[in-house]
Amino acid sequence: MAIWENIEFWGILIYFIAVVSGIVLNVIIRKYQKKEFEETIKLQKEQNELVKKNMRFETTIKVFEMISGKINKNHRQRIFVEYCRLKKQNLSLVYQGEFKEDAYRLKESMNQAGVLFNADLLDKDVFLETYASYIIRNWNALEKDIEEQRKKI
Repeated sequence: MAIWENIEFWGILIYFIAVVSGIVLNVIIRKYQKKEFEETIKLQKEQNELVKKNMRFETTIKVFEMISGKINKNHRQRIFVEYCRLKKQNLSLVYQGEFKEDAYRLKESMNQAGVLFNADLLDKDVFLETYASYIIRNWNALEKDIEEQRKKI
């Protein structure tokens, strides 16, 4: 009797074909799922970057509004007038009396912007391009006052 006439042969052959087909199908499905997963992860990363950019932009606009706002502008103008007066008279650049509150408010607004800057929540390039000279002028006007404040802590 020839081997192809044996029923056991056909059973084993069908079983072998089914196992190999299952393995091949499993490999194909896993490759497809992996490709889909990688594409999903890539899209999620791109979406996260867009959300971060949007958040940075919104935060940057709010910081611009805070720094350029009328209240902050008034504090800044008063401090610069007093800074020029103290510097001209060669007096200590530590703000007293009515200017102490102005200096405090100005320092606080800069601290808030600095925290957001360090946390990478601001568009750093836009912020520095817009306010670099402002930051330098504020530092020059407030440096001695800040150093004095740090000594007390």
